[in-house]
Amino acid sequence: KVVPQPEKLTFFPWVEKFIEECANGERTIPRTGKRYSVSSTKNFTKTLNHLRAFQKKTKYPIDFDKIDLHFYQKLIKYLNDQGKATNTKGGIIKYVKVFMRQSMKDKMHTNTIFQDEEFVKPMEEVENIYLTLDEIQRIYSLDLSARAGLDRVRDVFVIGCYTGLRFSDLNQLRAENFINEGQFVRVTMQKTDKPVFVPLNPQIRAILAKYDGVPPRVLTNQRMNDYLKEIAQLAELNEKVTMSQTKGGLKVNKTLNKCELVTTHTARRSFA
Repeated sequence: KVVPQPEKLTFFPWVEKFIEECANGERTIPRTGKRYSVSSTKNFTKTLNHLRAFQKKTKYPIDFDKIDLHFYQKLIKYLNDQGKATNTKGGIIKYVKVFMRQSMKDKMHTNTIFQDEEFVKPMEEVENIYLTLDEIQRIYSLDLSARAGLDRVRDVFVIGCYTGLRFSDLNQLRAENFINEGQFVRVTMQKTDKPVFVPLNPQIRAILAKYDGVPPRVLTNQRMNDYLKEIAQLAELNEKVTMSQTKGGLKVNKTLNKCELVTTHTARRSFA
């Protein structure tokens, strides 16, 4: 019996096909057999776009046999020239390695240089702020009744501060997630697919009562981050914070007011 050989594709067409199969469930995560999340397919697409832009700018022809340490150095230099942060570069290298590993399993190539110890994902510990209980209380106590949009964002943020749920999970909350007569929230986390149970404090119970037991849906993450900076300003979170980050391969220090640094993820860090 002749085993059909997979159709040989070049790098970009293979990646497009891979992303499409991840998105429609044809391809599942090795080891678990679960579908790829929407955020994974988005990250694959972003990486594909970065690689297309890199090829266009540097004229470096990307294909399976061309992804070597020379490619790695050129890509890192290109991303540095673009002023990308270390962890952004790390994410792109991580997904290039995913593409190379999966395409090798698909018998598209036999190039193993992506496994070399020098083909490494750059990483940097990110400095992030968190809020104190007093600062969360100041946000909770603001009278935002005249601005419904800000009011909802504040309420969702406070729920995040006292439950530690990620933005993606906060945005999926329904009445049925609140169990034991509203004493606990039970959520299956989108990122890990694991269930978590968190007890609810009086502030959250008061917020839920305001919305008849169902927390409000919020805007996009980006829009919520814009609103949060305004809310933090109204709560007068004006303490000066100096942050350092590597961008474009260079260490950059900047001092900002705390209110300028509040994002949806600040809630999860504050909870921790």
